[in-house]
Amino acid sequence: KFFYSLSVPGVIPIAFGTNRSDYEAVAPPESFIHVTDFSSHKELAEYLSRLSSNEKEFNSYHEWRRSYELDVPYFRAQCDFCKALNQRKLHGSPKPIHDLNEYWSMGKCFN
Repeated sequence: KFFYSLSVPGVIPIAFGTNRSDYEAVAPPESFIHVTDFSSHKELAEYLSRLSSNEKEFNSYHEWRRSYELDVPYFRAQCDFCKALNQRKLHGSPKPIHDLNEYWSMGKCFN
C-alpha cells in the first residue's frame, strides 16, 4: 500500500507500523510523513490541516519526482492484467480454461 500511495500523483503517504528508518531505506527522500514524527494524533491532524493549505510545503513532499522514477513491477502487472481483462470484453466472451498448466505453458499468449 505504501508504494501504491507513492505512485499516485498528489498523494503523500502517511507511514506507520515500522520504524521511520525502515521506510527511509526504501523510499525516495522526503516523500512521506511518518506518524512517529508527531507526539499525538491531534498534532498529526493539525499538521495535515496546515499542510493542505500550504502549497509550497505540500509540494516539497513531491520534489523527489524530479530526480526519481518509481518502478514497482507488482503494480505494472496489475495494470497489465486489468488491461487484458478489458481487452477480452472487446473481443467477445472469454473462453473456458480446462487445464491451467496448458494455459500458462510457454509459447502461448491469450492477451
